Amino acid sequence: MSEPMRCSEVAEALDDIFQALGPRELMLCRERIFSPRPVPLARLGQTIGISRERTGQIDHQVRRNLKVALFASEVVAETARWVVDTVPYAAEVSRLAAQRPEVNAPVESLGVSAIEVLAAVGTKFEVREGWVLAPDADDVVESTADILETHASPEGVVPLGIVAQELSLAQDEAARWLTRCGYTTLVGHVLIHTFSIEDHVAGILGVVGEPRTLDEIHAQLHPKRTSAAVRNALVADKRFMKSDRTKWALTRWGLPAYMPIRQQIAHLITENGGQIELDELIASIRSRYDVSEASIRTYASAGEFRQAANVVSFRSAVRKPGRSPQGTPRLYREGDTLRFRMTINNQHKRGSSFSLPSGLAALLGVGPNSSKSFASRLGPQEIVWSSVQARTGTIKRFLEELRAEVGDVVFLEFRPSDEFGVESLRKSGSGLRAALAMTGHSHADDPTLTDAELVAALAHAVWLEKDASLDDVRATLDRRREPETLDALASVAE
Repeated sequence: MSEPMRCSEVAEALDDIFQALGPRELMLCRERIFSPRPVPLARLGQTIGISRERTGQIDHQVRRNLKVALFASEVVAETARWVVDTVPYAAEVSRLAAQRPEVNAPVESLGVSAIEVLAAVGTKFEVREGWVLAPDADDVVESTADILETHASPEGVVPLGIVAQELSLAQDEAARWLTRCGYTTLVGHVLIHTFSIEDHVAGILGVVGEPRTLDEIHAQLHPKRTSAAVRNALVADKRFMKSDRTKWALTRWGLPAYMPIRQQIAHLITENGGQIELDELIASIRSRYDVSEASIRTYASAGEFRQAANVVSFRSAVRKPGRSPQGTPRLYREGDTLRFRMTINNQHKRGSSFSLPSGLAALLGVGPNSSKSFASRLGPQEIVWSSVQARTGTIKRFLEELRAEVGDVVFLEFRPSDEFGVESLRKSGSGLRAALAMTGHSHADDPTLTDAELVAALAHAVWLEKDASLDDVRATLDRRREPETLDALASVAE
């Protein structure tokens, strides 16, 4: 049988069935059973002139009789079986119609296609917005979600080919189905976590598999977000790190973290006994990072560094270090993040600049007659060493965002890749947890941490080795003159 004849035969068989119905039954089919917007039983009953209950009885009887009549027709039943056998999960109606035009044959008496008629009378599939879904939409959506979760990377990335294979679809059709389900596709992959900017960015990096610049990441975001929002997400989320001056990577890749040029120069001078050939300095830095030679030359002859006969050294022949980090009160660390605890006063609220301890300035790479700019979600934060001490610019905008008042305790945070922030003190429990919270530690309230882990975290925070004892921690806090943190430990036994 040719395709045109087959298509005509299916349509005619269906039309014959519906034309045999009485006027009331045919109206019920058109207005309710096969309508994309079924009329409620009560309203339809009013139109027909019978009760809602009687209309419901007729509806049930018509559906039952139609199912019997449709499958009594050999050509209609064979078409329905073909659809069921061809669609394990989902398929576009247009693809099925390209293979067998009869599925999309118009049923004149109803004004709908043959496949829509079959889906409405109890077959093992349904039709929604141009898709055939088996056995129903909810089941296919759930199966799709299960497939994605099973094959997702830590960043929620799944190769599109895997999804297509699992759903028995071509990749382009699978991509359209995933888009209909609300997922984002990108360069042959599916991103299943895109609700937040952070998750979306993690997915993008997970797809490309190598560091990208802020602009490159921003260009891949759909819907678009502001560049500032993307930058804030990269700065605030520990899943991301700077692997170069302008590029961001996933922390789990294990790439070396980018060290600002000034810190690299200081490190190389110290490592080489106090001086280093300029050409060697340039070659060493450029072998690891994408930094221009001109930038290195500029930094190497400014601030705390000087050049003489192409040799770079510290400007002062003898560098006098300030107080050590361990001996600097209220200066803490958590991994590569530095925190300085302070109590807000009227000068801070008014927007005045204020001094920072030399121990912190040294860690930040700020020395005499030098300055440094840190990025933040609220704009640059400048630290300048003028006269005899380092000073930071106003933090008024941060305090306003936090709604901090005079007397409140906050932390200045200096994160890797020269990122700055101000965070409020988050009190947590008592004893070891309260003491760890006084250092600004991000996991002080983690209920899974044991006492031993809390002590190790506290020791690390005050610049001791992680295997230091609680007595060592107490002694260090006493030397640092930190009575508040010591008080929190008063009830804790060794």
